[in-house]
Amino acid sequence: MRICLLGDGNSVHIQRWSQWFRVHGHKVSMVSLTRINPQDSWNYDDVVEVLPSTGVLHYARLILPIRKAVRKLDPDVCHGHYLTAAGFYCSVSGARNKIVSAWGSDLYKDCQVWSKRQCVKWAMNHSKVVLADSDHLVNECRKLAPHSDVRKIIFGIDTELFRPKPIKHDQFRFLSLRATAPIYNPLVIVQAFLKAHLDAELWMYRPSAESFDVMDFVNSDEYLKSHVVWLDKRPYDQMPELYNQVDIGISITDWDSSSTSVNESLSCGVPVIASDILQNREWVDFKNGYLVLGHKSPECVAEAMKLMQKEIDPEYGKNARQKIVKDADWNTEMQKAERIYKELKDENR
Repeated sequence: MRICLLGDGNSVHIQRWSQWFRVHGHKVSMVSLTRINPQDSWNYDDVVEVLPSTGVLHYARLILPIRKAVRKLDPDVCHGHYLTAAGFYCSVSGARNKIVSAWGSDLYKDCQVWSKRQCVKWAMNHSKVVLADSDHLVNECRKLAPHSDVRKIIFGIDTELFRPKPIKHDQFRFLSLRATAPIYNPLVIVQAFLKAHLDAELWMYRPSAESFDVMDFVNSDEYLKSHVVWLDKRPYDQMPELYNQVDIGISITDWDSSSTSVNESLSCGVPVIASDILQNREWVDFKNGYLVLGHKSPECVAEAMKLMQKEIDPEYGKNARQKIVKDADWNTEMQKAERIYKELKDENR
């Protein structure tokens, strides 16, 4: 098949998606709404950059360049990743078979703005299939577009790459699984770690500019300065080594899709402390981690940290691994996506 992906060509999720289909004999083109890093372009057979403009009607001004690019590529399937932008553009691309994917922020954040909500609804209503990577996202899609064909396909985990290979370490370690950005409540995590005051380390990614307050908070306390370890971003294939150096992962988002980093941690046999939201309940339970009710409260998160350090058991890791192998295997999910692509192609020969 000739497949055209539409979205952020630098996204590791889209790159993995492309790699799988190319390895399995398909030609994958990328219409990117961002300027692709030169080292990432090899993930695609062809790359066309259509960069967004700004100002009044900037959405509309991009439609014609995208239609021109897609018409030239002439794909069997055009697939827009993230409903608000790429999904909308895919739905007006003129492709024969259009698929769009919901990622989470498009539904939970963007849809709070009226104009963006209209783009999301249009994208779903004018595409053959809508993909979503959690049961909760599937339900949200169906609320907004009741007549759409919505199916669950998750960004699965390479369970051979992400597997338990524990690296010995002397200090108990918590890992904040998500970027240090406001959406992931990093300040709550460091405040909770301070309240728990454990003989442990907290590993976190260096903050973005919008979260420098987190680093300031850490630097204001001697205990935190000596127990918080700042991490730099690392390549995808080095992530299993990171997970295998820690004891507990933490993700306390207000909303989410099926979090890839949470599932990668679980796949490596590392239990997770997660916010008690519907999306996390699909993956984390009290057999492989801890769901925090009232995750905005540093006191509640601190109690979870203390409990998990005290009562961590090898069974947590085994259960974590089994859950991902059973329900989130990468190849299984991609084979489902491939069947959907072929189904649409065969319907419209």
